[in-house]
Amino acid sequence: MPSIALISEIVAPGVIELSGVSAVTTQELPAGGLLPENLTSEKNVQSDQTSKFVFNWTLTGFLANSLHPLSKFTVRLFFEKCGNSEFDVDVNTPPLTVPYSAGTIVGASRTFQATLYVPGGSALPGLYDIAAVINFEDPGNPGPVAAFAEFGKVQVYPG
Repeated sequence: MPSIALISEIVAPGVIELSGVSAVTTQELPAGGLLPENLTSEKNVQSDQTSKFVFNWTLTGFLANSLHPLSKFTVRLFFEKCGNSEFDVDVNTPPLTVPYSAGTIVGASRTFQATLYVPGGSALPGLYDIAAVINFEDPGNPGPVAAFAEFGKVQVYPG
């Protein structure tokens, strides 16, 4: 499955770095329709299809396993509609919280995974510019954007 590299704001080689990828697919609903499509290469989705956004990222460096254990990442999607109306993706797909402690430790790295679903029927037909943001927070202290992915323009058509 093709994927899109996450663009990270956390870059301090050897100290701490964030790298990763995101992929998005659609699932035909009801079952029995066409095979799922990958929105990283196919830029059309029927309005009744569910979209699945999968994110995988890794923290590396000597601080990767030394952050506050109650820290967390928040993964959020943004759908900006071209034209005269907007779609608030948070209504049907609220931000997902990924605890820092949920990361899998592999040597001097810590890996994370998150999956967000946008249910079919959520977005009205139209052209959308889709992006995702992964924020990092220490307990009580909002952090900077850790990474983002831009999926580009996707057409939602009646289905």
